Amino acid sequence: MDHEIMKILALGTVFLGFPTLIGSFVLAYKNLRIKEKRMESDTLHEAKEMYLAERTLSLQEKETELEIQKLELEIRLLERKQLDS
Repeated sequence: MDHEIMKILALGTVFLGFPTLIGSFVLAYKNLRIKEKRMESDTLHEAKEMYLAERTLSLQEKETELEIQKLELEIRLLERKQLDS
């Protein structure tokens, strides 16, 4: 009789433990997928930040170049006014 009780307890343990084991694997897999998605999101965010930083720098350089051209034109206009006077 003790052998049968042990057998029933062992089967009960297997039937209760197996779903828990499977659930643990599923949970670990889902956590892994969440980490992967976060890493992808972080990578995309960093790429966007780099792109925006490059665009901002490019626009600042163009703005500086336009300011230089404007000053050069003003100098030329002043030189012409002096020559005309």
